[in-house]
Amino acid sequence: MKNLDIKKATLEDLVWFAKNVMAIEDADSSMSADSLRGKIKKAGWDKPNIQVREDEDMVEATEVESPAPEAKKEIDEIKVDALPVESDSILKRRAEVSGKDDPKIKIFLPKQAGQSGGRAISVGVNGTHILIPREQECEVPLRYVLALKDAVSTEYDFDDEGSVTNTRDVQLYPFNVIEGREHLA
Repeated sequence: MKNLDIKKATLEDLVWFAKNVMAIEDADSSMSADSLRGKIKKAGWDKPNIQVREDEDMVEATEVESPAPEAKKEIDEIKVDALPVESDSILKRRAEVSGKDDPKIKIFLPKQAGQSGGRAISVGVNGTHILIPREQECEVPLRYVLALKDAVSTEYDFDDEGSVTNTRDVQLYPFNVIEGREHLA
């Protein structure tokens, strides 16, 4: 990963950061760089730098010739009907899984004690991760707020003999809900 000044980042870098770090699903290269910077800022990123993959981290797809083209299997016409088709229900399910249609909740994550208490929090749901910055209000899809709410640590109280007398769950990343509390009920 490399740090780039957000003002000097290429369109490709901005699209990658918007999609992969900030979970902005509608970011693409047809947008202007200024428009992408605005979406990134609206999603809660106010730092002057962004992190993007270095060229060495990127994997390029290359065309590979089959060693034996004559060995290609013919597709049986009967089996063609069994091939998956992108139906509306599949596309709808993809939108549900991505959180694109989730209501947005405005939250504030304060700094915490410790070495990483000022760093952004990475929250993952169903294999999709976003970074939630600290010390600023930001809009976050509901599913990530619920995951943040469910991130707890169990603390134990002991008596003089070392036996557990009480347990309680404490949030790992306490946060304040600014708008959208009705979605958390």
